[in-house]
Amino acid sequence: MVAVPEAHVVSLGAPWYAPSAPANVAMHRYLDTGFVAQFQADVGNAPQNHPELFDWMDEDRLPAPSAMLKLRRPLHRTFYMVAWEACCKIGGAPALGPEKIASAGFVLRSGNAAQQQGFQIAGGRPQGWADVVDLNADPDAARQIKALGLVPQSATPNPGYTGEETFPLHPLAVQDGTTPHTLLYGYLPIGGGSFVPPAPPALVDSDQSLLPDLSWPFGLAGFSNGPPTVYASDAQITGGQTTSAMAGLLRVLLGRFQLADPTAWSDPQNAQLISVLSALNFYADPSPPGLTGQDLRNWAAAHPATGSTLAALLLDYANTSAANGTVAQAFLATLMNTDLTSGVTLPPSQYLQSGAGNLLVVEADASRLRSALRARIVQSYATPVSALPTPKLISGPAGSYFVVPFVRTICPNGCERINWGQPCDPFAVAAAFDPDAARPSLIEMPSLADAKKGAARGASFDMPPDLADLMNGLNSNAAVQNMWSGGGGPSGGLGIRFICSFSLPVITICAMIMLSIILNLLNIFLGWMAWVKICLPVPVKK
Repeated sequence: MVAVPEAHVVSLGAPWYAPSAPANVAMHRYLDTGFVAQFQADVGNAPQNHPELFDWMDEDRLPAPSAMLKLRRPLHRTFYMVAWEACCKIGGAPALGPEKIASAGFVLRSGNAAQQQGFQIAGGRPQGWADVVDLNADPDAARQIKALGLVPQSATPNPGYTGEETFPLHPLAVQDGTTPHTLLYGYLPIGGGSFVPPAPPALVDSDQSLLPDLSWPFGLAGFSNGPPTVYASDAQITGGQTTSAMAGLLRVLLGRFQLADPTAWSDPQNAQLISVLSALNFYADPSPPGLTGQDLRNWAAAHPATGSTLAALLLDYANTSAANGTVAQAFLATLMNTDLTSGVTLPPSQYLQSGAGNLLVVEADASRLRSALRARIVQSYATPVSALPTPKLISGPAGSYFVVPFVRTICPNGCERINWGQPCDPFAVAAAFDPDAARPSLIEMPSLADAKKGAARGASFDMPPDLADLMNGLNSNAAVQNMWSGGGGPSGGLGIRFICSFSLPVITICAMIMLSIILNLLNIFLGWMAWVKICLPVPVKK
């Protein structure tokens, strides 16, 4: 639709039937999904004669002294429509004809009317909340650039919307007796939206960012004032026996960074760390024994065990089968369950040759290893944080939001002009588990007779062999009691994968029985049963 040029400035305000609070907007609440048709019927039939449309505002408010309006979320099966009236700023404020509107919408902002924050989008990607610098500017960055005359009006914007997030408003012509009105209405989205913020800055590149439980020269455990002034940590493995510092490093490498898993060795995030480990070479027993300092370093450089590096040893552990899993997994279990103050003995390997089970970590290698650890730690922090969605709206009194409408008209010269309304009174958003916002949900439970009907074809689970053997072995009281007493799970089994299906009625009944047991047990300590469960008898005809 091509809008008719409009020469007058447009005024946006609360409709003629709106209550005094919240100011500058009419906000309607509905409790079912047919809210659009209900809203159109409500405003099309003398809404000024129906003040009960806004009775809900006395119910949904925060406690005093704030008493701010509290809006429920869609998960509470509650929906809101907002409406403004569009008029011309001339004598008598006549209704703005819908044909003169090029587009209309509103923005959802936080903060306050003096310092407003809008939800920003760049190239179609949510960026989060940021200060609104110019309250009169068009929220669409491409339109604002055209309005400033920086590009021709015919210029095509880049793909992907950039600017403040907007929501559409739809015109509706309403006749109140002999007086015409033009309403602009839209759905107010206050659901549980979230966004992934831009990647956080890297951690400070210093030794202080190392894991706090790693000892020198791999970490600074015990050195709160920085690293020692004299480096004396060369010999980390002697005759296959590690120092406590090396044992702690191996626990981090095999456990936290998953080098006990062969697939982790091809992970690009581990590439720098593996490169440093590949430069740490085992060497033959020194002769004469007792060499230290530079003499020991010279000996290690002159008598390397060909092909025997720390990386090769750990990869061999990850690829070699043992009684339960791989050598790396068994060694990791030892590292996790052993006091490492005196180090540990390395498991046998083709890369741990007899008479050549020694390894040095000189100062330069230690520095490179610490840098690799820092980089890997930054990745381990940044990866989950950058993928963690951030809630768009904060629940409760900590979050204060308001809506601001706008309408675009076409000037006689062919350019667009945006007209803004005033912000409405601030409102809060109810939390997902807000007991005052929750509405009852009726769930029909199966009867005990349903548990013995039909086939077990409800929920199906694909279980790997080890889990299947455990589940199939728990078929007697003795097996269950043995596992609970610390005797371990059932041993043996077929060692094959199973696909098991369960009856949905049985699963539902089991969940209800377990819930009742747990509620009654916790009621002993919490005394909450009066607030947890209310059972009302329903007469049933015999």
